[in-house]
Amino acid sequence: MINHQYKCIFIHIPRCAGTFIELAIDKRDWWNVDYKKKHLSAIRAKELYKEYWDDYFKFAFIRNPWSLEVSWYFWKKQFLKNLTFKEFIKNEDLNKTVKLSSEFDDKKLFNIFPNLTNCFDYLQINDEIEVDFVGRFENLKEHLSLISKKLNISKVNLGPVNKTDHQDFKKYYDDETREIIGKRYKKDIDFFGYTFN
Repeated sequence: MINHQYKCIFIHIPRCAGTFIELAIDKRDWWNVDYKKKHLSAIRAKELYKEYWDDYFKFAFIRNPWSLEVSWYFWKKQFLKNLTFKEFIKNEDLNKTVKLSSEFDDKKLFNIFPNLTNCFDYLQINDEIEVDFVGRFENLKEHLSLISKKLNISKVNLGPVNKTDHQDFKKYYDDETREIIGKRYKKDIDFFGYTFN
């Protein structure tokens, strides 16, 4: 998302409250604005928005990897009805592309996400984080409030959007699936200091 009124660029990592943030700041869901630009990585955003990149405030939100995968599972389960959580975790390809129902036939495959797993990969350029602020899903309201002050936004709607309904993420894991995610998201765990607990 790019917003010229507030001079900001938002790197929308999937399942990290991004639609909520788009609506709070831009008042639009970028699925309806330009779905191909909804989930740009920092590398791609810098290319597309090069004339604004150095001057605009760039930010993103990240999420605990184990929590993120539970959210992914419940979102994708609407299209993959009989898939168990363990099957989902063990099949890494399901994190990348899902053929959707006829509701999205005009978009063919929902392959607008960069072929990335770790939040770090969305945000890096030459192995350096290329945004000005990285908020955490776990501190969403506090961090969005900081961003609002930085951008001089007087009122931000803090209602839930695009939320999946599930229990605490820890309840879905066994030792095997917990370890799979620990390996798959090693960059995020090492760089951002996430732990299962």
